[in-house]
Amino acid sequence: MPAEQRIRILTPEQAAADIPKPSTAIGAALSSTFATRGIYENFSPQNFRRFRAALARQRAGGAVARIGAYGDSNSNGYQAADATALYSRGYAARAREILNKEFAPSRDGIIFSRIGGANGKPDQRFTLGAGWTEFTATDHGPAGSGSVVGTGITAGTLDVALPDVNSFTVYLPRFSNGATSVSIWIDNEAATVVSVNGVSAMLAITVTTSTVGAHVLRVKIDSTGSAYVQAVEGYDSTTPAMRWTAVGRNGGTANEFNFAGTAPWNPQQLTFGPSVPVPDLIFLNLSINSHNAGVGESAYKAPMSILIAKAKAVADVILVASAAGGYGSAETWPSYLQWQRDLAATHGCGVINMQDRWGTYALANSAPYSFWSDPDHPTLSGYWDMGQAVAEAVRLAAGRSA
Repeated sequence: MPAEQRIRILTPEQAAADIPKPSTAIGAALSSTFATRGIYENFSPQNFRRFRAALARQRAGGAVARIGAYGDSNSNGYQAADATALYSRGYAARAREILNKEFAPSRDGIIFSRIGGANGKPDQRFTLGAGWTEFTATDHGPAGSGSVVGTGITAGTLDVALPDVNSFTVYLPRFSNGATSVSIWIDNEAATVVSVNGVSAMLAITVTTSTVGAHVLRVKIDSTGSAYVQAVEGYDSTTPAMRWTAVGRNGGTANEFNFAGTAPWNPQQLTFGPSVPVPDLIFLNLSINSHNAGVGESAYKAPMSILIAKAKAVADVILVASAAGGYGSAETWPSYLQWQRDLAATHGCGVINMQDRWGTYALANSAPYSFWSDPDHPTLSGYWDMGQAVAEAVRLAAGRSA
């Protein structure tokens, strides 16, 4: 980045009281909501009590700290997916990699067979055997993420292959027409048998093997009836690590996270039913689609306020103010940044000011940065720079103490 846009390394006290002033014309022209401005805004310690408590709990040997990154196609790494694990090169994955190497152990958390909403793509770590299909009648889970369904004893196995794990937790909804016998096992080991028939509920079934390495989770239906695999989490139980659940809905806006859900799936909610761990820190990246559609202040703030309040009920929150894209009116980008500052001030959230970090679309789209692959979606280098900003935000939120 140009020298005047580089990140300053801040202590927790500086994060709250000495945040660098913006250098861009956009930032300088805005009326101030916060006393200080910069790439990281409103990062006062009181806004991150839950996350710091979760890190302390993890250090003491308790439950791991969890991070959720929710938003639009920029949150699922659209346009930057690699060939083996779709969306694995988005900004959340990059931030996780940085933190794992430089700050504290960090890995993938809950993963879904499909993310991106109705026009998303399957995650290639899932292999659907005979009789297993994507369940697309309705979007399920955060950001419209999908599930898979198998029916009857003639179905093959659902396989999920992950590296560096010794345990898998499988999330399966129980319902009235569910199979009475479902086998779950790792590689070729003995199976755990459960029933998904009965009163609506979300089951969390954990299976473990003795060695950490590349393993395959397998799920097989052994009776009449169906079984839905809503999500899977693979991890190394010997090394506590922050776990990231990162999903985005292509074309998503705040409205699409606020529909009422019905148990046990809760379509498009931040969580998808009982027995599923909720994040301690949530990133919300939802502005570029509303901006492109020309949504006004009240129409933007109202659903965002509902969504932030929902997230704040369970977690600390950081808003990711998107850098100025190439669609819509360039003159209205400052307004969207200001509205997110207003929401952050009202709800007690941090803000990552990507607009100030990248500057104008013309600047960020040109060499040597080349951060945009099209007017809406970053290149791999753009996602990686976003990941650097998000990783630094996690450090600041944690007080750099983990």
